[in-house]
Amino acid sequence: MSDHERTPAVESPAHVQVGPVDAAADGLRAFGWKPRYSTSRDDLVADFFEPALDRASRYDRAVGYFRSSFYSLTGIATARFALRGGRIRLLCSPELTEEDFIAIQEGLEQRDALDIAVRRELEQILRYPSVRKPFELLANLIAIGALDVRFAIWNERAGLFHDKVGIFFDSLGHSISFSGSINETWRAWHPLGNHESFEVFLSWTAEGSRVSDHEAYFETLWDGREPRVSIYEAPQAFQEGFLRYADRDPEEKLRAIVRTRRRQPKRLFDHQSAALGDWEKRGRRGILDHATGSGKTLTALNAIRGWIGEGKPALVFVPSQLLLEQWADEAAAELEELGPSIVLVGGGHDAWRRDSLLRLQTRPTGGASARLPTASEIDHQASGGLEHAPELVRERLKPPDVLVLALVSVLLLLEECERR
Repeated sequence: MSDHERTPAVESPAHVQVGPVDAAADGLRAFGWKPRYSTSRDDLVADFFEPALDRASRYDRAVGYFRSSFYSLTGIATARFALRGGRIRLLCSPELTEEDFIAIQEGLEQRDALDIAVRRELEQILRYPSVRKPFELLANLIAIGALDVRFAIWNERAGLFHDKVGIFFDSLGHSISFSGSINETWRAWHPLGNHESFEVFLSWTAEGSRVSDHEAYFETLWDGREPRVSIYEAPQAFQEGFLRYADRDPEEKLRAIVRTRRRQPKRLFDHQSAALGDWEKRGRRGILDHATGSGKTLTALNAIRGWIGEGKPALVFVPSQLLLEQWADEAAAELEELGPSIVLVGGGHDAWRRDSLLRLQTRPTGGASARLPTASEIDHQASGGLEHAPELVRERLKPPDVLVLALVSVLLLLEECERR
């Protein structure tokens, strides 16, 4: 495929004035791309992904793992891209369980297994209101035809489709490709997630043959011509599940996202980063021993960021109503890119009782979230003492400490009771 055949120019709707139009007009060649990007040396989103998307008219991505939380990092740039007429083709592996593979071996059609897996995944995502923002962005991208998703199943029982290649195309006939360790997930692209690296190849240089190879390989996958890999268009359940959450005016919703001012997470000091690293090495267990004023709250919020980015709940205990409110404010600000829904319990906050959020979050979900005490197990009034507190917590507390539970979809705020 020649350069001029790669991607037709995309006409931008006259009424859409969004984002760095000059970057798109200048194309991919006008930017200084590095041959390699890595988490330890670069901000993978700010230094690579967003500049590429802002200059592109199409983005093709084949990847093992995709999570909608990825768009909590790239939502504004993706909305800009879509409003310019940009298109994304995403090829990823479905979340098939061991039971699914066994059922396929016993005669279940792969397409039916995919339908079951997609329904299960959508159900799990919608249990967590905190991932609604990126989920709704996906819904609106699908609604305007900016995102086309297909699923790849590796036809070997023990393995998964685990490719990781991406290609950006601009309207001037240039393209860049990248390949390495990185999935399309929050943990892969965020500076506080995994350590990842990938190499970048440019069509207008001597590396052009590598880009052409990646383009041809993606087309082979997308069209279902790659040996031993089965490709399926998104099942009806997938399309309908997302479109239920699209706005009546998807383009206006995307424009609203573009107008959003994104707050950048605060950078950690060396001692905070070291503490988080030690915590990770010890299986995310331990006690943070920092002096007053050394940034324990920010360190803890960054630990929570990685945890809830995986769709898991976090518990925070504080000794007073004042700190409960402060934690709620700081969590909402610092974790803004994840959009957590924070439900407070105690100090006059009782919405969790009316909305049954506590029951939703404590219901067994097959390992998707930690076991939490149910409403009947906790007395949130100071006069009620601790007789209904979970045994694990009660062992660590003595009256007159009061245990108050606050719950979020992915972030649970509890009034932290100090040991006396």
